Amino acid sequence: MAPELLGGKDPYDGPAVDIFACGAILFILRYAKFAFAASNDSYYRRLHRNPQQAMKDRNIKASNDFLDLIVGLT
Repeated sequence: MAPELLGGKDPYDGPAVDIFACGAILFILRYAKFAFAASNDSYYRRLHRNPQQAMKDRNIKASNDFLDLIVGLT
């Protein structure tokens, strides 16, 4: 679920949620697996903290350009 929807305090921001979903779907299309289960799980936090190490830990080979795109979208 997009981080914008978790808090429930702010009004729904459709474009931000759609951009998050695009990043999640792009990762699935490229690697046939989920990048993370939810925007507050450990995979999500590791992906944003150190994308290269997060992918290395999961035995996924990803270019820096692709990781920059995914992290920027999610």
